[in-house]
Amino acid sequence: HLVWITAESGQFSYNGAAWGRIYQLYAADTGLMMGENSGFQITAASDWAQSMLMDAYGRGLVTTRTSENLQSPITRLAFAELAVNLIEQTTGEEIEPAVTGFLDTDDLAVRKAVAAGITSGKTEERFAPDDLITREEICVMLCRVIQYVDMIQGTTTLEDRDGRIDPAFADGVQVSPWAAESMALLTNNGLMAGKDGDRLAPEEHATVEEAIVLALALRRRF
Repeated sequence: HLVWITAESGQFSYNGAAWGRIYQLYAADTGLMMGENSGFQITAASDWAQSMLMDAYGRGLVTTRTSENLQSPITRLAFAELAVNLIEQTTGEEIEPAVTGFLDTDDLAVRKAVAAGITSGKTEERFAPDDLITREEICVMLCRVIQYVDMIQGTTTLEDRDGRIDPAFADGVQVSPWAAESMALLTNNGLMAGKDGDRLAPEEHATVEEAIVLALALRRRF
């Protein structure tokens, strides 16, 4: 069980500043243990996301790169790490990393994501780890995550196989052809919601907290 305790009014401080702090209580062979996590600050998240982020953290879905700057846009590298971690947490199996020829990163998460077929580089030599990822790119990667997990577990995660975008979305025609089926599958199965004004916003960037919530939605479905 996870017990979330937030200290207010400066009862706790971190590097001289008042912070909300998160304490994790868990059972162990030696009795009740307490651990403190000062890296993941739930109070830095949007109000709408906090309960889901706590659930995601408790499930081990929050990675090193996604534990901070929760309301900032997420990069390709951070999302690759999030996707790889989602697979490994779900299947209980570690992905064997690929040997890549990217000149701009040799990061382990990227090499695992490439090995699992989740993503590839912008070119053969460039992954662009610091580029911000778009919502339609995220959909393509998450559909590949689903395919990978279903293959390992012998499951069928997506019940609705309709690859056509719901015409209720005002900007459905703006989705890139290579991403249309993926966006349709995730929205038709209730794994991704539209933005305000019935928009898919395919080329908008997702925030770190939005990406974690998407990972949580998949983990709950697997």
